[in-house]
Amino acid sequence: SNIQLPMADHSLSVRMEGEEKSTRVPMRSAVLGTEPRRMVLSTLSYTIAMTIFIGAAIVFVSSVPRHSTSTSLGSASAEATWSYDGIRGPSQWGELFNREFQECSEGREQSPVDVITAAVPADRASAGPKLTVNYRSTHEQDTVTNNGHTVKVIVDPGSYANFNGTRYDMLQFHFHSPSEHHLDGLAYPMETHFVYKDSASGSVLVLAVLWKLGLERSTFLDQLWLPNLPAYGESRPVSVSLNDLDVSGDGALSYSGSFTTPPCTQGVNWVLLKHTPTMAEEQMHEFEQLIGHSGCHLNCFVGNNRPVQPLNGRTVRRSALQLTPIRG
Repeated sequence: SNIQLPMADHSLSVRMEGEEKSTRVPMRSAVLGTEPRRMVLSTLSYTIAMTIFIGAAIVFVSSVPRHSTSTSLGSASAEATWSYDGIRGPSQWGELFNREFQECSEGREQSPVDVITAAVPADRASAGPKLTVNYRSTHEQDTVTNNGHTVKVIVDPGSYANFNGTRYDMLQFHFHSPSEHHLDGLAYPMETHFVYKDSASGSVLVLAVLWKLGLERSTFLDQLWLPNLPAYGESRPVSVSLNDLDVSGDGALSYSGSFTTPPCTQGVNWVLLKHTPTMAEEQMHEFEQLIGHSGCHLNCFVGNNRPVQPLNGRTVRRSALQLTPIRG
């Protein structure tokens, strides 16, 4: 990031009188007597102090964790720093880096949104495309990583989804707490985004799962949480069984939106599962302790969720859901 500190002009201008005649040397000595020496020394001290201050500021800023600007696909063209709070928080994303992320503030089809279920058309004619998820029971060569913005699992190939006549291959999934999407005005403790991509067109599909709190730990989450989640900047191999995630039944809700992180690219197909699996409260806190922002990574979790965005006339539709395990 570029740091521009205002620099005042502290150069000392001393007018030297009587330099044309050697006989006026005493006058010059008077001009450069005790007071001017103090001025010179004071200016020199100030300059040294400013140099030390700027050096310390640069060291401090360099010590703050830099997070790669990554879309849900991790394919942004620029490396930049953004956050979920403060001067680089969601309300300022559109103004960052010469408005490189202007779609975050100017886009009319942004995500996440608050879905009012009573407003979703119930008739068949208004129904959205059916979603068929074909998943490998076990992904044995996945990688879980903590990039400071979230915990992300990069999956090995094999699982895919069919939506509106297009095949999308699963690339990764990651977590937000609290949830980014709301249902009927309510946020949930956590949300998982399963990210798929059509390799031919580049179109993206995101399957969103909202979590609620229960008494038992989620076996699916403990595959990643135990023995411990990776710390900031760390990665480790992991084997993930998708069979341990119970999202069957209740159907889904679909709409057209965007990435929920800069650069907030639009044209993303969103499908929100209506069934909400349960997780233990301690699992939520274990995640929160690792994901901090603005250089803060312990007991200062501010949430890694973007606020809900206006629908701006978009229609949320009901979509049928079919889950099919792939053997082998």
